[in-house]
Amino acid sequence: MATREAPVFNPEIPPDIEHAALIREEALDWLERQFPGGLSFGTGDVLRMAGQQEKRWLIARLRDKGIGNEELFSLPDTADALAVLFLRSRGVKFREAVDAVVGGKEASRSPEPRYGGVWNRLVVTALERLRRHVPARLLGTAVFSLLRDQDDHANCLIIVKRLGRSAKGHVQEQADAVSHDHVYRMILERPAPSCSVIAVAPAREILFFGADQLPARSEVTSRHFVGLTVTTEREVYELLLGTMHSVSVPLDAPTLEFVGRILDLVFIDFEEFHRHLLSTRLEAASEPESGAAHDLQLWLITQFLDTAYPGSLSEISEAPQSSELGKVLASSVVRPWEPPRWDPPKRLEMLSGYASRVGVPLVVDRAEHPWTSVIASAESELRYLKGRVSNSQATAGYSALALPVFSSSGSAMGALYLLMPEIAPARLDIEVRILTVFSRVIGETIERQKAAIYSAEVSTNIATFTVFKQEQFKGALLDLLSRKADEIHRDQHLRPDLRLPFLLLSAHGPDHDEYDLAISGDRLKSWLVDTLRHLEWRSFIRSHWAGGTDERGAQSFIGELPGVGVLIALDRLVSKDELDRIRSAFPTTINRTFPTNAPVKFLAWVLDVPAQRIMDAAQTDNMQDLADDVERWAFDVASVVEEVALSTYLYEEGEWDAALRGVRKALQKKGGRKNGYLYRLAAECSFSVGDWPSALKYAQDGVALRTEELGSGFVRSRCQEADAHFCLGDPVRAWDLYSAAAAGAPTHPLPRYYRGQALTLMAKLLREFENERLRSAPLEAAESRQLDAVLDTLVNGALEDLTSAADLLDRWGLIPESYQYRNFHLVPTLLGQGVGYLLARSPGPAASRLQSARRSFPKDELFFREYLFAKCWEQGLHRRYGALLLGDGWAPLRDRLHEAFGEPRSLRAVATTESTVS
Repeated sequence: MATREAPVFNPEIPPDIEHAALIREEALDWLERQFPGGLSFGTGDVLRMAGQQEKRWLIARLRDKGIGNEELFSLPDTADALAVLFLRSRGVKFREAVDAVVGGKEASRSPEPRYGGVWNRLVVTALERLRRHVPARLLGTAVFSLLRDQDDHANCLIIVKRLGRSAKGHVQEQADAVSHDHVYRMILERPAPSCSVIAVAPAREILFFGADQLPARSEVTSRHFVGLTVTTEREVYELLLGTMHSVSVPLDAPTLEFVGRILDLVFIDFEEFHRHLLSTRLEAASEPESGAAHDLQLWLITQFLDTAYPGSLSEISEAPQSSELGKVLASSVVRPWEPPRWDPPKRLEMLSGYASRVGVPLVVDRAEHPWTSVIASAESELRYLKGRVSNSQATAGYSALALPVFSSSGSAMGALYLLMPEIAPARLDIEVRILTVFSRVIGETIERQKAAIYSAEVSTNIATFTVFKQEQFKGALLDLLSRKADEIHRDQHLRPDLRLPFLLLSAHGPDHDEYDLAISGDRLKSWLVDTLRHLEWRSFIRSHWAGGTDERGAQSFIGELPGVGVLIALDRLVSKDELDRIRSAFPTTINRTFPTNAPVKFLAWVLDVPAQRIMDAAQTDNMQDLADDVERWAFDVASVVEEVALSTYLYEEGEWDAALRGVRKALQKKGGRKNGYLYRLAAECSFSVGDWPSALKYAQDGVALRTEELGSGFVRSRCQEADAHFCLGDPVRAWDLYSAAAAGAPTHPLPRYYRGQALTLMAKLLREFENERLRSAPLEAAESRQLDAVLDTLVNGALEDLTSAADLLDRWGLIPESYQYRNFHLVPTLLGQGVGYLLARSPGPAASRLQSARRSFPKDELFFREYLFAKCWEQGLHRRYGALLLGDGWAPLRDRLHEAFGEPRSLRAVATTESTVS
């Protein structure tokens, strides 16, 4: 759509109803000039032309007055709408503006509601479909919360009977066994629903029995029944569970409260909602479009939520990953044929948008100031809710909840957003778990493929999911480490380079210059830390790590760390390649999500505990100390994770100076001083800007943390220290450090790779020294022989090391793949520019070009090695190495090389022989 360069209306035209016809003609002329050939316009286009983008409800008012009854506004209707909205913006009453523009009362009459009967029939059909799914999902979730073992679900017969509000229920600690005669008498009383059964395959889905489908007595006697009484504020229920083998059902207060809330929703709220919808007659002027029945189910869910949570507002929106703007699919405050009041949802500013992006349920208690200042778009919704109730019914505050809507593959595709009268903190956990079931039902309705299997699995996860408190988490963590130690001991074929991953999820307030510190400090962080307790983490992992959830380990768990967030322990040893995929799935994606105007920043980080560390702890009986180290790591990283995440992002974007500033800021905190990753990142940034002394300092600090660092990055720190010594002109010290790292980690590819690259770089610098000498005077015969011998030795050692590194990389599954090179044409072009300057003997411009290229490809090792060569050449290191290796300094390095690789053959002779054979 073209942008408006000139105002629609001439400022000389008086904005009053007497000139309405002239104003309309002005709008029509402007449309024909700005959009030649345009015949129709969307609702969003009309609002943008009028400068009323945020007021979608105006479209409904225009259509009520007969302006724009079709899906698109025609050219005359658009001119009418612009004229009416212009007059309204100048203080003219809406009805008077419409009468003046479209010709009085006759033109402003609403169209005849001809399609009410069609909509009623569609609603009844959709309601019956919803009745088969929503109560079944809720009832199944209640059963899953009582029967925690999935083996007990198969063919479980469920019977529920309402006993009345006046019935006396007693508190039970365990479900009691029930006789078959009692069960069959209860079945013959035909409670509603009569009874139901959980199917074995293809999914744990609830199947309701009809009034004439009572089970035979043999079906009752083949099961073992237990019964319990569930008492709520609204009703007393008798619940019978018949399983194929005898089970014990221990009860606790939270479980009974959860089950009671579900039974109230199924047998009271849904029945009331069903009766109300069947008695409601709709009056609609719009003809249903294709797919309306599908959308009606979503609308009915929002209406049911309005019944279950009186005085609330709910919205279902989709948030496609390819667009910044989502779409409102259903709202509880508008009819299906009406445009949404708040469309499109502000995906990066509202809670629903934030939840759909990161896949984490979010909860705000009391959506008042200052929440309305950090959740800007909730203010109009709050005004609407407060305007619907009388002063006597006004609530003190509102609770806001947003839950992501997942597809069956686990990807977040939208959000369920609710504003409701404030919920007591004691009920918040239960309501979030119940609403999470609704979000899964919404996902089923949207996707409509393989929904039953996915929903049943997720419902089970929701019902049985537990976040361990800190003390429980420490016990589970110790058990996990012990099990992994036994697994490593039993399976001797396991590679020692495997690691055990942990995922830390934390939250931080906005930047200090965004909001008031009193708002963005502990209060906001505590809010999201409490929100993370509602995390249905299996779906969260599935949404970010596609294909990895089936292999995460059956006994994975999640623990709460007060003041930090949560820590997810994945019950599976992973390789370096798999660990990189986990890092790419979580920190790389989550830490780059910066929703504008969001109340908090959601951050993630990954720790990997090497298998060798677990084995050492088991052999020395220090498993408890290792568990304490993991917990201590979480507390330390949580204090610097924001700086670590931002610095990593800046480094990967080629902003090395800014990344170094972030690292130095993190190192000033207590938690950052023992973080080896920060020192390695600082060394990488120092190498990238050609600051060898700083790189050496940071690398040595990283090496010094060997005994305190929990992760597996020590080898890289040793290699970085060796690289820094090499760039500073001390090849013997560099060789010793490379070799010590290789001896300490013989299966690790990095020491051999770094050492091979250093020998290659030394040979290239020596060749440049030779070329420089030849330009001034011929080399003496002894010097020439010495130079050839040194070059042969260096290149021979480099080939040996790089070949060994390639073999080790292959074992790790890290052979470079094409996805690492994001542009096949740009990479050779940028490398070619650098090589061109090197051939022209201009190492300074070459280093500058290669450094600029690395800003586009900061992880590309090709650029890094070529940059080091050009930078060292520019700094005159080739002369220093030439004097060293052709003098007395060659002997110590030569002896080390001969000891490691033996006497080298002349590579020129080998090349000549191969050429002759060819």
